[in-house]
Amino acid sequence: MKSQSAMEYLMTYRWAILIIAVVLAVLFQLGVFSGSNYGNTATAGSCQVETTSSGSSLVGECQGLQPKFVAVFNGAGNVIVPEISQYAITGPISMTAWVNWKNVPASTNIGIVAPGPTGGHDFPLLFAQASAPDFYQFAVYNGVTELAAPGPTVTTGTWVFVAGTFSQNPTVVTLYLNGSQVGQNSKSGIFVQAQYGNGWSFGSSAGLGTFASYSLSNVQIYNTTLTAAEVLALYQEGIGGAPVRPQNLVGWWPLNGNPNDYSGNNNNGATTNIGYSSSWQSGYTAP
Repeated sequence: MKSQSAMEYLMTYRWAILIIAVVLAVLFQLGVFSGSNYGNTATAGSCQVETTSSGSSLVGECQGLQPKFVAVFNGAGNVIVPEISQYAITGPISMTAWVNWKNVPASTNIGIVAPGPTGGHDFPLLFAQASAPDFYQFAVYNGVTELAAPGPTVTTGTWVFVAGTFSQNPTVVTLYLNGSQVGQNSKSGIFVQAQYGNGWSFGSSAGLGTFASYSLSNVQIYNTTLTAAEVLALYQEGIGGAPVRPQNLVGWWPLNGNPNDYSGNNNNGATTNIGYSSSWQSGYTAP
């Protein structure tokens, strides 16, 4: 009798059960039940670099935490973080950031990390090159010649980790996407990076024109050339990853609710019409 009742129940509600099963399967595929999307979140300043007499070290809870907020650029012409750092770099450099594009306007170049908006050439520059289709690029400039490493096309709606490195002797620029090398270029002879003391911009730069709509997190700038292993380690830490070489940090801007620099160098930023969102997990998959 019990088995018959159970069969009658299943027959009566079979379509409802089927629909629930399909919905659960779709949610699972979207990562709704993934622990990586609901990890512990870090508040602004919970992890920072402390400079000591014996070198630099990390302080705070740094590992395994995702940011509570990310910066959101809405595509307006004045969405920018100007004059982030007054640090002039005359040699090797590395730039890293997590970015999620909403769109890249046609016929313009969009700087992810670039020199400030008030002068100088737009280099060194980690950016999206407007073309058809748009593609990532990292470039440096010595006042005469540009040395650039192009990469793959830009995709929208997905968080990606972008990194660019520049080394001297030999002079090589390398572009990484999600921890893997995707572009490289070199030039014979001494290629000395020009000094740029006009700050750093997130969102665009002098002469770059229209702004894109995207979310940005965890920007790091180093006055050294990170190795491929270090770039991969940064990617594998995820969107909330701490710096891999604190002693060479120029600036570290998690953009976790504010534009402050947590590298210990006090290169805090100023913002113009920039937003912060706690609903950033869509499109992010933990490495």
